[in-house]
Amino acid sequence: MNDMLASASARLMAATNDAVNTVVSAIRQGNAKLAWELLNKAGVTKRPKVGETDVEDVRREMEMEERKKAAALKSEEWIVGMEEE
Repeated sequence: MNDMLASASARLMAATNDAVNTVVSAIRQGNAKLAWELLNKAGVTKRPKVGETDVEDVRREMEMEERKKAAALKSEEWIVGMEEE
């Protein structure tokens, strides 16, 4: 059984180039449905994420988040220290 699976897998891998050529040929012949599906699966049709694009603003925002995390950790350590006393 394992030999059959290995053989089938090897044949499919060998046919990969033919499969790609078939898809490309179909798209070049105007198969819009296939072209759209390829673009969709590749993630090309996804909306871009909305967010900050200014590098300095992003850096400041990241620094602020790090400071918040550090402050929260210090606060937690302080509370634990108070509980141990």
